[in-house]
Amino acid sequence: MAIHSVRPAHRQPLGIPVQYLLDQVHRGAVECSGSLTPLVREYDDATGHTFAWGQLIEQRLGEQTLWRVMPVALWDGLEPARQGSELTIWELTASLQGVVREHLEGELPPALVLTGLQDGTRRSPHSLFSLLCTEEHGVEESRDWLERHLLPRLLPVLLDTCEAKLSMLLTVAHGRAKTARALIGMLAQPEASRT
Repeated sequence: MAIHSVRPAHRQPLGIPVQYLLDQVHRGAVECSGSLTPLVREYDDATGHTFAWGQLIEQRLGEQTLWRVMPVALWDGLEPARQGSELTIWELTASLQGVVREHLEGELPPALVLTGLQDGTRRSPHSLFSLLCTEEHGVEESRDWLERHLLPRLLPVLLDTCEAKLSMLLTVAHGRAKTARALIGMLAQPEASRT
């Protein structure tokens, strides 16, 4: 069984994953270098923990602690399905809010609150979700829960479910795009040749 430590002694500086940079460049979200500002802000002074599935960014907010789940490997696995799609990672991540709620609802310890799932503009659009420890004295209990429940048990199932949902969504979108291209091609032909 892998060790999933989220102790402060194991925290390290985290950089922007190349997948996130390439996503914005290849999918037209970047028109000039200034367009990367939201992504740079998302990783400004980021520290946390790196795992095979991605990153767990840890941030102190006064007396509260926030953990953001950045599922970097999810996007590697979906890259073949994303070929030709103009949907960005942050757009696809927004479609997973219900899946995250369904998998984590009723599983959290009392000191943790599921956040980062609001509609509209998100402060961290590349995070799958965030967990906020609202009580300073609950941080150690929350770390224990992250290590014993979220990372080894809940998150792998959630990430598999997210990948399956996104694969299906991308397949449907690709099929619709193919059908639309065929229809446009057919309509572009002279009417006599369509019969």
